[in-house]
Amino acid sequence: AAWAADGMVSSLSLTVKPRDLTNITAVMDDATVALRIARRLKPKQPDNFGMFTSDTILDIYHQATNGIFAVLVGVVALSLVVGGIVIMNIMLMVVSERTREIGLRKALGARRADIMAQMLTESVVLSMFGGVIGTVLGGIWAAASVVLLAVRREGAAAHGSPGARNVADRERWIRGMRRAWAAVSPTGRA
Repeated sequence: AAWAADGMVSSLSLTVKPRDLTNITAVMDDATVALRIARRLKPKQPDNFGMFTSDTILDIYHQATNGIFAVLVGVVALSLVVGGIVIMNIMLMVVSERTREIGLRKALGARRADIMAQMLTESVVLSMFGGVIGTVLGGIWAAASVVLLAVRREGAAAHGSPGARNVADRERWIRGMRRAWAAVSPTGRA
């Protein structure tokens, strides 16, 4: 409960759980009637309280995650466009730096399609290599985050404080990081 400046309770939270979940609407109606009586509300007065079910909270969660998903789709699309522009600029630089090599290949009989295939192959290989490196680094980052969160929870449970830090917590964190590194590193599996 939150106390206002005048000493009155400004908010109060009650949790009600029905014995049988099939009767949830009847239980909500009973709770509404009991709260209206306790608050001395007249029949035409609107409720001065709110009721939430777990379905309401789940709906709010789904709306929030759908909104976040929509924003992430836009961010990913923008990232792909920017990545494509960067690769295009790199390939333009590569072609401009290799004008002598391209001229020599043309003089030796290479067709325009052969040169184009070489440039496209190089760009695809570079893109794939960058994507693999980014995925591996992202996996390492995610594994480290999971381990760090698990160590914090374990430390909080052992010490009763969410921010508790001591030597044992640090040792658990180091062991967890070693396990995470062993899981994702080829040298750790050898």
